[in-house]
Amino acid sequence: MEDAFDKKIGHADGKICFCLPPKLAVQIICVMVVLDALLKFMGTYARWGAPCYHWWNYMATIITFVTGHAIRVIGIPCGIWCLLSIRKGDDNGPRVLFHFLCVLGFVCSLDLIVCLFEVHDVCTGAELSGYMSCAHQWGKQSADCRAVDMDDVTKVEECAAVALTLSYSEEGGGPMNPITGAGAKADKEKCEAVTGCRYIKTEESEWTKPSCCSDMMWEGMSIAPCNRNPHYVAATFDTTDCQKMSDLYDVGLGLVWTAIVIFMAYSVHSYRVQNGGAGLEMMPAD
Repeated sequence: MEDAFDKKIGHADGKICFCLPPKLAVQIICVMVVLDALLKFMGTYARWGAPCYHWWNYMATIITFVTGHAIRVIGIPCGIWCLLSIRKGDDNGPRVLFHFLCVLGFVCSLDLIVCLFEVHDVCTGAELSGYMSCAHQWGKQSADCRAVDMDDVTKVEECAAVALTLSYSEEGGGPMNPITGAGAKADKEKCEAVTGCRYIKTEESEWTKPSCCSDMMWEGMSIAPCNRNPHYVAATFDTTDCQKMSDLYDVGLGLVWTAIVIFMAYSVHSYRVQNGGAGLEMMPAD
């Protein structure tokens, strides 16, 4: 593998990245490999139970989840072994790390392709759509249109009829997104355009959770549609924007990280060549 890598990408004959000595650069890479794995696991823990993290329901997400975590489980001992080997002047650790980084680069490249299918599956999946729909139903409990004089039966009925026509929708908003207030403002104007009606924010004692809040889909989830105070959420989930943002985030970061991994492999390979451990001979300086 070293020969093929050297023919295609080559190696540095002096300092490697940011003018760092090769030994120091590879030691930093060892630490980065371990930190990358730990951050991956921490991210999984933080996202577990989120509506966009039902990874076990789709083939594309299963592939990216399993490969992404399996390779990083291997990466932790590789990084530690390499760090210890460098201090002892042994080439075994850097050699293993180089092969690991080559495999990681391949997995990252594969992830970029599979990610396109993964994004579509997640954004158009029943889990995220159902989550947003339920969050919207729950958000309806946050406000109401009521009669100023609650003793006036006619006005009470008239304002209740107006309440049924309110949108309770914050376009572009979501359970975890800040609310602009445009939807609430429009509903307030619509309610108070009827004489004798007023738009109010409801109290917790008045909230009644819709049946979707107890759906089995949310069981055991750390982030459920009704575990926050009700507020305006978009009535219609925009899957197009979801896919665009996810593509930009996942594919964009994936490209950057794949390039970093390849550069780390290049750095480790250069260090090994300079120390005579890659089975290649240094070219004499001109």
